[in-house]
Amino acid sequence: MARRSFERPRHPRLVGRKAIVVCEGEKTERGYFEAIRQSMRLPTLRLKVIFPEGTDPLTIVTSAVEEKRVQLRERAWFAGDVAWAVFDGDEHRLSNPDRWQKALQLARANQVKVAVSNPNFELWYLLHYQNHTADITRANILKLLRKHLPRYEKSTVLWPTPLQPLTKRAVARAEELLLRINRDRLPEHANPSTGVHELVQHLLDLG
Repeated sequence: MARRSFERPRHPRLVGRKAIVVCEGEKTERGYFEAIRQSMRLPTLRLKVIFPEGTDPLTIVTSAVEEKRVQLRERAWFAGDVAWAVFDGDEHRLSNPDRWQKALQLARANQVKVAVSNPNFELWYLLHYQNHTADITRANILKLLRKHLPRYEKSTVLWPTPLQPLTKRAVARAEELLLRINRDRLPEHANPSTGVHELVQHLLDLG
Protein backbone atom coordinates (compact mmCIF):
# COMPACT_ATOMS: atom_id res chain seq x y z
CA MET A 1 0.00 0.00 0.00
CA ALA A 2 1.30 3.44 -0.89
CA ARG A 3 2.76 5.47 1.97
CA ARG A 4 1.13 8.68 2.98
CA SER A 5 3.13 11.78 2.20
CA PHE A 6 2.97 13.13 5.74
CA GLU A 7 2.05 12.03 9.23
CA ARG A 8 -0.35 13.84 11.56
CA PRO A 9 -0.40 11.89 14.87
CA ARG A 10 -3.69 13.37 16.03
CA HIS A 11 -5.48 11.65 13.12
CA PRO A 12 -5.79 7.86 13.71
CA ARG A 13 -6.08 5.64 10.66
CA LEU A 14 -9.69 5.01 9.71
CA VAL A 15 -9.29 1.32 8.92
CA GLY A 16 -12.40 -0.10 7.26
CA ARG A 17 -14.11 3.28 6.96
CA LYS A 18 -15.24 4.75 3.66
CA ALA A 19 -15.89 8.12 2.08
CA ILE A 20 -18.15 9.50 -0.63
CA VAL A 21 -16.77 12.52 -2.48
CA VAL A 22 -19.19 14.45 -4.69
CA CYS A 23 -17.36 17.11 -6.67
CA GLU A 24 -18.19 20.00 -8.96
CA GLY A 25 -15.33 19.66 -11.42
CA GLU A 26 -15.45 16.73 -13.83
CA LYS A 27 -11.79 17.08 -14.81
CA THR A 28 -9.87 18.86 -12.04
CA GLU A 29 -11.42 17.65 -8.80
CA ARG A 30 -12.56 14.25 -10.01
CA GLY A 31 -9.18 13.48 -11.55
CA TYR A 32 -7.34 14.56 -8.40
CA PHE A 33 -9.40 12.46 -5.99
CA GLU A 34 -9.44 9.44 -8.28
CA ALA A 35 -5.65 9.65 -8.49
CA ILE A 36 -5.44 9.64 -4.69
CA ARG A 37 -7.74 6.62 -4.56
CA GLN A 38 -5.68 4.72 -7.10
CA SER A 39 -2.35 5.57 -5.49
CA MET A 40 -3.65 4.30 -2.16
CA ARG A 41 -5.16 1.23 -3.83
CA LEU A 42 -8.53 1.91 -2.27
CA PRO A 43 -11.47 0.11 -3.92
CA THR A 44 -14.48 2.19 -4.95
CA LEU A 45 -16.36 0.62 -2.04
CA ARG A 46 -14.06 2.57 0.31
CA LEU A 47 -13.72 5.78 -1.68
CA LYS A 48 -16.41 6.67 -4.19
CA VAL A 49 -15.90 9.80 -6.31
CA ILE A 50 -19.08 11.15 -7.93
CA PHE A 51 -19.60 13.86 -10.53
CA PRO A 52 -23.32 14.73 -10.82
CA GLU A 53 -24.94 16.38 -13.82
CA GLY A 54 -25.34 19.76 -12.12
CA THR A 55 -22.43 21.80 -10.81
CA ASP A 56 -24.01 24.26 -8.39
CA PRO A 57 -23.49 23.67 -4.63
CA LEU A 58 -27.09 22.64 -3.92
CA THR A 59 -26.91 19.94 -6.60
CA ILE A 60 -23.55 18.74 -5.22
CA VAL A 61 -24.81 18.53 -1.64
CA THR A 62 -28.10 16.93 -2.69
CA SER A 63 -26.19 14.23 -4.58
CA ALA A 64 -24.07 13.53 -1.50
CA VAL A 65 -27.18 13.29 0.69
CA GLU A 66 -28.90 10.95 -1.78
CA GLU A 67 -25.88 8.66 -2.08
CA LYS A 68 -25.61 8.51 1.70
CA ARG A 69 -29.32 7.60 1.96
CA VAL A 70 -28.90 4.83 -0.62
CA GLN A 71 -26.12 3.28 1.41
CA LEU A 72 -28.16 3.63 4.61
CA ARG A 73 -31.06 1.78 2.97
CA GLU A 74 -28.66 -0.94 1.83
CA ARG A 75 -27.19 -1.11 5.34
CA ALA A 76 -23.78 -0.25 3.90
CA TRP A 77 -23.30 2.97 5.90
CA PHE A 78 -21.59 2.74 9.27
CA ALA A 79 -20.41 5.03 12.06
CA GLY A 80 -17.29 6.84 10.87
CA ASP A 81 -18.23 6.83 7.18
CA VAL A 82 -18.29 10.34 5.72
CA ALA A 83 -19.87 12.06 2.73
CA TRP A 84 -18.15 15.14 1.32
CA ALA A 85 -19.38 17.86 -1.04
CA VAL A 86 -16.65 19.71 -2.96
CA PHE A 87 -17.44 22.98 -4.70
CA ASP A 88 -16.18 26.49 -5.42
CA GLY A 89 -17.02 29.69 -3.56
CA ASP A 90 -17.68 33.20 -4.86
CA GLU A 91 -18.86 32.16 -8.32
CA HIS A 92 -21.87 30.43 -6.72
CA ARG A 93 -22.27 32.50 -3.57
CA LEU A 94 -22.57 35.75 -5.52
CA SER A 95 -24.58 34.49 -8.49
CA ASN A 96 -27.20 32.60 -6.47
CA PRO A 97 -26.96 33.32 -2.72
CA ASP A 98 -30.26 31.57 -1.99
CA ARG A 99 -29.14 28.21 -3.38
CA TRP A 100 -25.73 28.73 -1.74
CA GLN A 101 -27.32 29.06 1.71
CA LYS A 102 -29.68 26.16 1.07
CA ALA A 103 -26.70 23.98 0.12
CA LEU A 104 -24.86 24.76 3.35
CA GLN A 105 -28.01 24.23 5.43
CA LEU A 106 -28.74 20.91 3.72
CA ALA A 107 -25.17 19.75 4.36
CA ARG A 108 -25.37 20.60 8.05
CA ALA A 109 -28.78 18.96 8.44
CA ASN A 110 -27.56 15.70 6.89
CA GLN A 111 -24.03 15.61 8.32
CA VAL A 112 -22.38 16.06 4.94
CA LYS A 113 -18.99 17.73 5.19
CA VAL A 114 -18.21 20.52 2.73
CA ALA A 115 -14.83 21.30 1.20
CA VAL A 116 -15.32 24.76 -0.26
CA SER A 117 -12.54 26.49 -2.21
CA ASN A 118 -12.83 30.22 -2.73
CA PRO A 119 -12.48 31.32 -5.43
CA ASN A 120 -11.83 27.85 -6.88
CA PHE A 121 -10.21 24.45 -6.45
CA GLU A 122 -6.95 25.61 -8.01
CA LEU A 123 -6.29 27.63 -4.85
CA TRP A 124 -5.58 24.31 -3.14
CA TYR A 125 -3.03 23.49 -5.83
CA LEU A 126 -1.42 26.92 -5.51
CA LEU A 127 -0.96 26.51 -1.75
CA HIS A 128 1.43 23.63 -2.42
CA TYR A 129 3.84 26.19 -3.87
CA GLN A 130 3.16 29.50 -2.17
CA ASN A 131 1.03 31.27 0.39
CA HIS A 132 -1.61 33.76 -0.67
CA THR A 133 -3.73 35.79 1.75
CA ALA A 134 -5.21 38.60 -0.38
CA ASP A 135 -8.51 38.43 -2.24
CA ILE A 136 -7.90 36.83 -5.64
CA THR A 137 -9.77 36.02 -8.84
CA ARG A 138 -9.93 32.67 -10.62
CA ALA A 139 -7.90 34.08 -13.53
CA ASN A 140 -5.12 35.31 -11.23
CA ILE A 141 -4.92 31.99 -9.42
CA LEU A 142 -4.42 30.27 -12.75
CA LYS A 143 -1.74 32.80 -13.68
CA LEU A 144 0.14 32.23 -10.41
CA LEU A 145 -0.24 28.46 -10.62
CA ARG A 146 1.24 28.38 -14.11
CA LYS A 147 4.37 30.09 -12.81
CA HIS A 148 5.00 26.85 -10.93
CA LEU A 149 3.31 24.47 -13.39
CA PRO A 150 3.65 26.07 -16.86
CA ARG A 151 1.78 23.28 -18.62
CA TYR A 152 -1.11 23.10 -16.20
CA GLU A 153 -4.56 22.48 -17.68
CA LYS A 154 -7.85 21.42 -16.09
CA SER A 155 -7.27 17.79 -17.05
CA THR A 156 -3.72 17.69 -15.65
CA VAL A 157 -3.36 15.00 -12.97
CA LEU A 158 -1.05 16.29 -10.23
CA TRP A 159 -1.15 13.40 -7.76
CA PRO A 160 1.15 11.82 -6.72
CA THR A 161 3.61 13.84 -8.81
CA PRO A 162 4.31 16.65 -8.13
CA LEU A 163 1.90 17.47 -5.28
CA GLN A 164 2.22 14.57 -2.85
CA PRO A 165 5.58 15.61 -1.34
CA LEU A 166 4.26 19.19 -0.93
CA THR A 167 1.00 18.27 0.80
CA LYS A 168 2.09 18.98 4.36
CA ARG A 169 3.08 22.51 3.36
CA ALA A 170 -0.25 23.07 1.58
CA VAL A 171 -2.21 21.85 4.60
CA ALA A 172 -0.40 24.28 6.89
CA ARG A 173 -1.11 27.19 4.55
CA ALA A 174 -4.78 26.22 4.20
CA GLU A 175 -5.13 26.05 7.97
CA GLU A 176 -3.57 29.51 8.27
CA LEU A 177 -6.17 30.90 5.90
CA LEU A 178 -8.96 29.48 8.06
CA LEU A 179 -7.36 30.89 11.19
CA ARG A 180 -7.23 34.28 9.47
CA ILE A 181 -10.96 34.11 8.77
CA ASN A 182 -11.69 33.46 12.44
CA ARG A 183 -9.17 36.02 13.70
CA ASP A 184 -10.41 38.81 11.42
CA ARG A 185 -14.08 37.78 11.78
CA LEU A 186 -14.51 37.34 8.05
CA PRO A 187 -17.49 35.53 6.50
CA GLU A 188 -17.40 31.74 6.38
CA HIS A 189 -15.54 30.50 3.28
CA ALA A 190 -14.17 34.00 2.60
CA ASN A 191 -11.82 34.61 -0.34
CA PRO A 192 -9.18 33.17 -0.23
CA SER A 193 -9.79 29.93 1.65
CA THR A 194 -10.17 26.21 1.09
CA GLY A 195 -11.38 23.23 3.06
CA VAL A 196 -9.88 20.68 0.70
CA HIS A 197 -6.98 20.04 3.08
CA GLU A 198 -9.42 18.53 5.60
CA LEU A 199 -10.82 16.19 2.97
CA VAL A 200 -7.36 15.18 1.75
CA GLN A 201 -6.25 14.42 5.30
CA HIS A 202 -9.38 12.31 5.80
CA LEU A 203 -8.69 10.34 2.62
CA LEU A 204 -5.07 9.73 3.55
CA ASP A 205 -6.23 8.45 6.92
CA LEU A 206 -8.32 5.79 5.16
CA GLY A 207 -5.12 4.04 4.07
